[in-house]
Amino acid sequence: MADLLLVPRATLTMDEKGQRLMPLAANQRLDALRRLLPVPYGPAPAPPLPEPRLSHEEQQQLQRRQRKIALEEYQPQEALNRVQQRLRQAQLRLQVLPALREAFPDEWGQTWLNTFEAEARLWLESDAGTPALLALRLRVLAFEKDEIARLLAAQERPTPG
Repeated sequence: MADLLLVPRATLTMDEKGQRLMPLAANQRLDALRRLLPVPYGPAPAPPLPEPRLSHEEQQQLQRRQRKIALEEYQPQEALNRVQQRLRQAQLRLQVLPALREAFPDEWGQTWLNTFEAEARLWLESDAGTPALLALRLRVLAFEKDEIARLLAAQERPTPG
């Protein structure tokens, strides 16, 4: 036992007689060993937790939250569609820019194309991370909706017994 606890045998003997306390580290190792022992000598197993039962009011509250999530999903989804469309447009602008520069070689055309290019680059810079954030928000809402559906489905199942 002394070898397992990494203390001298004399320390164990003095601890048993109440003459001296074992070091804290040794007590912690002893507790860890006790937890590994079967029930009569170690801790009793924790009883299983009962399945959560929601009251009628709590179920209604979750159903309302589900409906509210469906409404909340609309705005980020529409914003995601708009941002993705604007990013695609900006990429297309930059792709056609060389051909447009050749088609409009005059000063007015080049000035307009410089503005055209600047606007496209601004869109790409300012909106680059937005789709990821909106997609994250939509995944969070979908997760919450799925968890609520799982909880409500568990309430509808008959309890065994």
